[in-house]
Amino acid sequence: MKFDKRIGVHNGNRFIAMFVIGCMFIFLLSSVWVPSADAKSTRAAIVTEVIGDVSVRKAGGSKTFTAYTEMTLNQGDFITTGSNSSLTLKIADRDDEITLGDNTEISITELIDSGNGKTSKFKMWAGSAWAKVKSLVSSQDEYEIETPTAVMGVRGTHFLTMVDPITGQTTMVTTAGVVHAETHNADSIGSDSVSRSVNVYPSQQISLDSRDPSIDLRTQTNYADFGGIIHQASPKVLETIIRDYPDIAKENEELKQRLLNNFQSGIQKPDGSILKLQSLEDLNRVTANFDAFIPALAKAAVDAGKLNQAVIDRVNEQLKDMSKKIDLNAPPVLDTSAGIDPDIQALKQSQQEKPGRFTEEYAKLQELIQMYKDAINAIRIENGQLADANRKLMDEANELARLQLNRANNDGSSTNPGSGGTAVGGGSSGSGRPSGGIRPAQPELVSPTTGITTFNPAVLRWKAPVGQTVSVYHGSELLGTVEGRGSEEVTMTLGVLPEGTYRLTAESVHNGIPSVSLSLPPITISDMPILISPTTDWITNVPVVVAKGPIQTKLKILNQGQVIAEADGQGDQEVTIPLNSLVTDQLKVYDQLTLVGERNGKQTKPVPLPKITTDGSMGVLLKSAVKQNNTVTATLAMKNFVNAKALYAAEVHLAYDNRLSFTGDGTVTKNPNTVFGSLPQSMEVLKQSKGTEQSELIYAATNFGTDADAGLITVNGEKLLAAIPLTLSGTDTNGLKVKLLYYKVVDKNGNVITEVNLQNNPVEIPVN
Repeated sequence: MKFDKRIGVHNGNRFIAMFVIGCMFIFLLSSVWVPSADAKSTRAAIVTEVIGDVSVRKAGGSKTFTAYTEMTLNQGDFITTGSNSSLTLKIADRDDEITLGDNTEISITELIDSGNGKTSKFKMWAGSAWAKVKSLVSSQDEYEIETPTAVMGVRGTHFLTMVDPITGQTTMVTTAGVVHAETHNADSIGSDSVSRSVNVYPSQQISLDSRDPSIDLRTQTNYADFGGIIHQASPKVLETIIRDYPDIAKENEELKQRLLNNFQSGIQKPDGSILKLQSLEDLNRVTANFDAFIPALAKAAVDAGKLNQAVIDRVNEQLKDMSKKIDLNAPPVLDTSAGIDPDIQALKQSQQEKPGRFTEEYAKLQELIQMYKDAINAIRIENGQLADANRKLMDEANELARLQLNRANNDGSSTNPGSGGTAVGGGSSGSGRPSGGIRPAQPELVSPTTGITTFNPAVLRWKAPVGQTVSVYHGSELLGTVEGRGSEEVTMTLGVLPEGTYRLTAESVHNGIPSVSLSLPPITISDMPILISPTTDWITNVPVVVAKGPIQTKLKILNQGQVIAEADGQGDQEVTIPLNSLVTDQLKVYDQLTLVGERNGKQTKPVPLPKITTDGSMGVLLKSAVKQNNTVTATLAMKNFVNAKALYAAEVHLAYDNRLSFTGDGTVTKNPNTVFGSLPQSMEVLKQSKGTEQSELIYAATNFGTDADAGLITVNGEKLLAAIPLTLSGTDTNGLKVKLLYYKVVDKNGNVITEVNLQNNPVEIPVN
């Protein structure tokens, strides 16, 4: 028996130029593209922000790519975020956004335009996601998030989805608009009185952790549980929710007015919800919860250390209505009984007393899951206790040796053991245990817990009681301090250290009394850069190197020992280094390229690069723009794509003033004399975006053969790419030109063979 869960939003049409660009990129970035049987067109999502470790697996492929800002994603792409990482996507032809928190797994299952409406669907297996969707215009538009345990179709504009990766439990929280949740099942289990749908209003949530289809969804809907939300949602998602408060407040004002109008018209029960507004007081209590939700969530997030006060201050500056401002000193409280339908309350009580068909099976499953969690925790605790015992013995031995050495020196001061790197009496002034005080406990090192090799600056994470100061030493040299915040983790960023391996020590200090010294795992600081790409020999006329390097270093590309390009290291963030000087109008082979890091004039050991071959002779040409009657034919050609430069897909952007227009249906008639038209398994499309003064036309083509070499296309010399018919309005062609703005060609693996941006200096062909 199969169950799914979806969260969807119906929304409106708004055509913008990015729609065109997004549609075309599907051909360039997907591993294999197969045309649909109907007239649906593909759409795209654009990455607007990446933090930390985020990877993307393209549709139909097995290779993963590191996500980056402005990256284009399409239907079938799979996204994974790592710890302390996040990604924000914007649908290219709308302003819809989705922000993914850390440890999230999600795929884009549908991103199409059927002509009648636009569909955006995601499938989510784990993590947290915040969706911000523009208001409803067309009833045919859909925005949907699917999770493992049931099916939920949603109407609304701001909602949070969270999925437990172990149990599959899904929690959906509405902050603005109305979310329609429903379950579907092939069986007809349960009576007709059981509701498998519910409308979830702002400040309410629905939690589904059972596969029992007999459960009435209205019994699973309640006012928000802030503890659960704070525990499961990532800091980035929580911050984004708070930042969107002005938009949320505006939309909820509109919803409150609609509810008031309905109430005055005699409608007491909002359609399909758990509410029943029997009096104006009920309505006021319900709508007060709309206003209370975000301030209460902000308070809970700040208290848990997941949100910074500065975020709230910036949001308050944007709010014109003083009554809406977030006051952490007097936060509102949700009224969890506001407007609840008495019949729904009775139904909840009755369902709790009467177990469902799958209750026993589900209880056993939960018991097994808890046993698994308990076993894992027991192992972790035992390992931690052993490690703590070993560290304690070592610390006591070090302390005894230090005290004996101090007595021998008879000077009462601390002594640096030298090469051992152990803290000297914790590095504090004075020696031994100060009289009249109790030594505090050691700080808890959260990370790193094992030896690591890292770039500058090294980052340590600690836990220590409030009122204690954690200090880290290299020998007797103080490297950093941070104040303890109880159970909340605190971060200590060390300064820039010379390359080498460091055996650091740490201590907690309270009222001037240091703890026993804690020895840290060895930390190796390396300025050695990391080459991300290319990883294999490459033929291109757009050579770039992607690498990582520590901050305060220069990443330099050398050709035969001479610097040809450089960029600043950004730590764990990837840096792109263009190699424009390598491109000439001839075929050139570069097999002595290296990557080095440099700090204060000192270079690291060179990292060899794969062989890069550049060929400035290959490219896309705008050959002519010929007028015949009221048609102007723009002719495109390709040149010199052979052997390892065999292509798979191409994209070309043209522009012209509004005397010309493309009036076709977007398809390109097969022509056996063109590059792609001669292939049976190929697709060519055209899409025009009309501006106020000029239009932009995008030509995109791809082959989609499935054999190893079926998708490779070679062009010896020059060959016709496309002849594009444009309709001329009127007879005036004075000064009329067709412009080549941009082109990009990729191979079957998605590697860029050539990419040229001519926006600032386009190739112009006069119409004749």
